[in-house]
Amino acid sequence: MKRVCILFVVHKHCINREGKSPVYVRLTHNGKRVEWSLHLFVSPENWNAKTQRIDLKEPNADYKNLEISRLKSLFEETVLRLRFDKKPIFLNN
Repeated sequence: MKRVCILFVVHKHCINREGKSPVYVRLTHNGKRVEWSLHLFVSPENWNAKTQRIDLKEPNADYKNLEISRLKSLFEETVLRLRFDKKPIFLNN
C-alpha cells in the first residue's frame, strides 16, 4: 500500500495586507495532491520549511505550531485507521 505524504507549506507568493502568508496542508497519495488552507497566517521569514514549524519570533507561534501538530496527528490517525480497516484512501477537494 502506497504511503500518504502529509506536508505543511506556506505560499510565500500570497501575502496579505499584514505581510503574512497562509499555511496549507498538502496531502499526496498515488500521485494525486490536494491542499487545504489551515486559516493560519505567518510572516514568510518566520516559516521553517524543513521542520514545518513557525519560528517563535512570530506572534502566537506556540498556538499555531500546536494547531499544526494537532492536525498532523489527526491526518496520520485517519490514514492509519483506514489502513487498519483495509479501506481505500481517496483524496478529494
